[in-house]
Amino acid sequence: MQLCTVTHPTAGASTGRTFVGVVDGDEIVDLSGSYADAVALLVATVEDRSAVEAAVAAAPRVPVAECRFEPPIARPGKILCVGTNYADHAAESDTVRDVPPHPVLFVRFPESLVGHGAPIVRPAASHVFDYEGELAIVIGRATSGVAEADALDAVAGYAPFMDGTIRDWQRHT
Repeated sequence: MQLCTVTHPTAGASTGRTFVGVVDGDEIVDLSGSYADAVALLVATVEDRSAVEAAVAAAPRVPVAECRFEPPIARPGKILCVGTNYADHAAESDTVRDVPPHPVLFVRFPESLVGHGAPIVRPAASHVFDYEGELAIVIGRATSGVAEADALDAVAGYAPFMDGTIRDWQRHT
């Protein structure tokens, strides 16, 4: 099931209406009548997928072509990223020789995210814009000290993620 957050133009409104839904072929199923936001929809898909499937069957639809994709989760609480975490990535780096013994963690901020198909703007202050395709793992519940064997129980979903970095500013520190 491909979950999404989209904005659809609304007659008389300057910004349109943003809602959560499911991509179904060339349509977006509008699940805003059943789920307040993407987090509620994600949790529901884990806890009771049959209820989500019933909501999908009964919900209104709009053409994908009329929608603008937004970041899937409007205001994620935390965006933690792991860098240089495998040998091939370390080998292509001009500053790292080996995979570090511990994960290299960094953050992204919700304001830096764009939806699928939206342009990514290189800041004028930088001349070295780099990008990488990533896999985002969405944690669907509060966790602390989760055992490795139980870690996947906290995962609500996955999403493709494009990480854009201004390398010249990243290397200032």
